[in-house]
Amino acid sequence: MRIITDAFTIDARTAAGERQPLLKLTFDVTKTLDRSANTASLSIWNLSENSRSWLQEKGLEVSIEAGYVEERNQIFKGDIANATITREAVDWIVALELGDGTAALQSSRVNLSLRGPQKMGAVLQKVAETLGLDTGNLKEKVASDGARSVLKELINSIVLSGKSADVLEDVAAAMGLSYSVQDKGLLFRAPGEAVSGPAIELNDSKGLLGSPEVGEKGIVSARSLLNGRIKPGVLIDLESLLISGQYLVQKVKHVGDTWGAQWETEMEMAEA
Repeated sequence: MRIITDAFTIDARTAAGERQPLLKLTFDVTKTLDRSANTASLSIWNLSENSRSWLQEKGLEVSIEAGYVEERNQIFKGDIANATITREAVDWIVALELGDGTAALQSSRVNLSLRGPQKMGAVLQKVAETLGLDTGNLKEKVASDGARSVLKELINSIVLSGKSADVLEDVAAAMGLSYSVQDKGLLFRAPGEAVSGPAIELNDSKGLLGSPEVGEKGIVSARSLLNGRIKPGVLIDLESLLISGQYLVQKVKHVGDTWGAQWETEMEMAEA
C-alpha cells in the first residue's frame, strides 16, 4: 500500500522475511456516481514528527494506492479536509478526513456572458473549467456526440451565473448527461451508461466473497477481495449461485487495515 502526498510518499511495504507491513494504516473509501464529493478516512500510525506536521496542512493532495504484490491501483485521490493527531500509549496516530473535489464543488462560481449562437459542448467546457478540476472525459463525450444532446446549439445569447456545480449540472442535463467527480476529475455519463473499459469478472474464483443480495429497487450488494479497478460506473460480470448477470456499479467502498484481516471492496450495483 502506498500513500502519495504533495510533500512525500508513504510506502507500507513488508520487509524481507516479515509477514506484516512495517507501517500500520487503515482506510475507508466511499465513492459514488452522485454529484456529492467522494470521501475517505485514513489513519496512519507512528509517522515521524515532521511527517505528522506536514499532514496537518489542510488542502494537501493525497492519493491512496492499495492492492496486492502483483497489482496495486489508485483507490482514492483528494485533499485533506481535516487532520487530527492523537497519542495512545506509545503510538502516535494521524487521522485524516479526505474529500474528492469538495472545495471546488462547494466554493467555485461561474459568471459567464456568451453572445450569439453557442455550441452546447463549448458552453459545457467553459462551465466545467470554472471548477478548477480536471475536465476528465468531457472532450471525448462532446467529440463523439455521446451526450445525446437535447440542444445542439443555443440560438440566443446566454448569461450563466451562480455556483459552478449547480450550473454545470443544468448544462449537462440539457445535453442528456449527468456528472460526478472521480479522483479529482469530472466524469460525464448518459443515463445507464458505463465508463469505457472491459467488464470486471466477479465470481467465487475471482474475488467474490459471500453471497450477493438484492435490495430495494433491485440494487445488488456484493463484496469482494480488495479490487481498486472496481469504481463507480464500471461494469461487473457477476456470477454466483443465486444472482448472475451484468451490473453497473453505483457505489463502491474500499476498506483495509495493513495490520489486520480487513482488505475488501463492497459495492452496490444496478442491472446494466
